[in-house]
Amino acid sequence: MIDLLLDTDIGIDCDDAMAIALALALEKRGMARLVGVSTCTTRPGASAAIRAIARSYGEQVATSVCGSPPLECDAVDVYAAGLRDRFGERDEGEESVRFLRRKLAGARRPLTLVAIGPLTVIAGLLESGPDDLSPFGGRDLVAASVSTLYVMAGNFVHLEKRYGTRYRHTAEWNVYQDIAAAQLVAERFPVPVVFCPYEAGADVLTGQYFGAETPVGTAIRLFYANDPDSFPGLYARSSWDPITVAVAAGVDLFDFSPPGKVVVETDGRTDFRPGEGNHRYLIEKNPSEHTAAVLNAFYGTDLQQTCLSTLRKA
Repeated sequence: MIDLLLDTDIGIDCDDAMAIALALALEKRGMARLVGVSTCTTRPGASAAIRAIARSYGEQVATSVCGSPPLECDAVDVYAAGLRDRFGERDEGEESVRFLRRKLAGARRPLTLVAIGPLTVIAGLLESGPDDLSPFGGRDLVAASVSTLYVMAGNFVHLEKRYGTRYRHTAEWNVYQDIAAAQLVAERFPVPVVFCPYEAGADVLTGQYFGAETPVGTAIRLFYANDPDSFPGLYARSSWDPITVAVAAGVDLFDFSPPGKVVVETDGRTDFRPGEGNHRYLIEKNPSEHTAAVLNAFYGTDLQQTCLSTLRKA
């Protein structure tokens, strides 16, 4: 079983909520163990939203509160506070970098680290110094306690060739929010890094089977209500973050590029240079409908009934 340690900017795009639900669903099936979820956003309700989703699956998950300076995107809260208030949770946990250091220092075997938001906290972990939790600085602690970093970041095709001229090869959203952090992680992370790029999840639409009474279903509906004209469909969303979690847990959905090095340019664009390096990125190998069906099957109607019954008893 793979031990997952997840870092998320939950509250702005509903695929973060879907990714946490997927991690919990995989845990129910004995495929992974979610050892903790850190937050890389300062928006109120972030850790509470994670706790609400976990409780709906009958689980409790250790969470953190981001202590980094807020990013510009943190001013936008589409659903984190909404989940906090609707499901009666509250923000709890220690500061995110210290939380990650605690989890890594206490790990009995190497963890798989998964980052599905801006890389602010992951960069902070790398730059952290020795403390009462570990005599190692961040980079050495990561080298000793992390097997692989899976990160939802970047794009490695000129998207106008596939999606039209409005998708030029520009900076992917997570990278653009904190370019300096993305550069630091790409340059200095000491263990293998797998990138889930924009093009891997854009056409994979999932989440439409979450009921309106569940935290994830609520998150998806609040997301759609925030900008209904931009996201047509039956409460389905692109699956960048769930794909990152699934592949990190060993689900066979994508091929991998040969090893190389990802370079983050000063404007946030990502380039992949084959050859020496410990980076790879995901390459589609199945139709998007097939990948979506696999992900939706993990969520499953049986788990939706579990979610509803758990919430009603609370």
